[in-house]
Amino acid sequence: MSRPSYRYWCELHGLARDGSRLLALAGEPTKTPRLAVRWLRWHALYAANRLDPAPEDPHHLGLLRAGYPASRPDPTQILRAWEGDIQAHEQAMAELRNGESFALVVAPFAFLTAAPLYPRAAELHPRPRAVAAL
Repeated sequence: MSRPSYRYWCELHGLARDGSRLLALAGEPTKTPRLAVRWLRWHALYAANRLDPAPEDPHHLGLLRAGYPASRPDPTQILRAWEGDIQAHEQAMAELRNGESFALVVAPFAFLTAAPLYPRAAELHPRPRAVAAL
């Protein structure tokens, strides 16, 4: 049995409440940019639901909305908006195919990253050709 060839590493990080340290919440290798973006999408929605579990309930203030300044964008809305933005997903896949890292930062609460496993992944591996999504 051959071993799978993982090319990208995806992570979800959170910031400790006191801001003193960064916490790795999840991480997983993936084989393709499309799978990396799929992992990021799922974890963006997961993080949004953990920060504000009932956004559809008008009487629920959530963990962040209570005392959160209205002048700043709501991090859960940013995460949910990115999760549904197909153009942003295509851009992230293009960056990963080019050997670059991608990061979705929702400061100071969480951030998602995907990066090639090797420093020079674009040089070490031939660029994958574009194929239609299944």
